[in-house]
Amino acid sequence: MRVLLRAANVAAVAAAPTLAAGIVLGVINPAEAQTRTVRLDAVIAKGGAPINDEVKFAIWSLNDGGSKGVIARRAAAPAEVALQPGEYRIVAEYGSARRVQDIRVEDAPSQRQMINLNAGEVELSLVPRIGAPAVRAPMMWEVRRYARGEKKGATIASVKDDRPHLMLREGWYEVEVRHGNAAITHTIEVAAGQRYDYTLVMNE
Repeated sequence: MRVLLRAANVAAVAAAPTLAAGIVLGVINPAEAQTRTVRLDAVIAKGGAPINDEVKFAIWSLNDGGSKGVIARRAAAPAEVALQPGEYRIVAEYGSARRVQDIRVEDAPSQRQMINLNAGEVELSLVPRIGAPAVRAPMMWEVRRYARGEKKGATIASVKDDRPHLMLREGWYEVEVRHGNAAITHTIEVAAGQRYDYTLVMNE
């Protein structure tokens, strides 16, 4: 019996195809070949409804020291992306609100990650004086992060409109609008999940 088994093994080896010189067979790691479906959702504030709109997602791999950089992009929420188990950084942008959040993809068939933008909605308008109707001509608006003791903070948004509607992260901002030769500046506050209508007055 042993002789027959040994002979069969020899025949199998002899019948196996040979590889040409210089050809190397690679071995696939099963763990690397398996990906998980990750659903990305975004909310304006904690407890809010998921956004169904043009939320931009950029996914960075933090595995291998983060050398891979951006590995995927999505342009709407909700979004799905296939990722291997590991550590990732998600950059979500909605309007002028931006959130960076690190996540861990577990060894599960599918999972969901909720990104909280921690933002509020702001609508801006300009009136020539108190009680007058708002100016309807397009104007240049600039929104800067408020910086105490500094002349100007970092610019968050710049738009030409008569009544801009913005999504901003929670915090304090300095708004500047230019109309004709006049430049009007005002400091505003934004809280997550709130909506604001700020009216700037030219003759203040």
